[in-house]
Amino acid sequence: MIVGALAPSSSASLVILSGDRIAVRHGSSVNIVHVSDIATIRAMRNVTCIATRHGELRVTLPFGSALDCLSPFGIMRIHRSAAVNVARILRIVGGGRHRLVIALDDGTEHHVGRSFQPELRAQLLRPVGIVKNA
Repeated sequence: MIVGALAPSSSASLVILSGDRIAVRHGSSVNIVHVSDIATIRAMRNVTCIATRHGELRVTLPFGSALDCLSPFGIMRIHRSAAVNVARILRIVGGGRHRLVIALDDGTEHHVGRSFQPELRAQLLRPVGIVKNA
């Protein structure tokens, strides 16, 4: 993880800034993105695609490296080539036979890989309190 300023001559593709912001090198420009705006991160061959509320950014950074930087901000892997922002999950739909789909607040749906389902369920469906009827 690189922390600090992203200089124009820097070769870093993703830098954690103060607060919940990151700097993403996209071509010859640097975009400042709030982590809460990130919906999904996908691996596509030799680039990582970061889908935000404002569009998609492609960075030449390995998918695993991007996840290492962003997992402390609530980005969770749901498939071998996909991760989502847990704060943007609205619904979990079980389809039987180990099929699980999540729906995000932007209307997209994503399949959760079988090996990632226990961790997702544990994090999202963990009870924090019990509300009793009066």
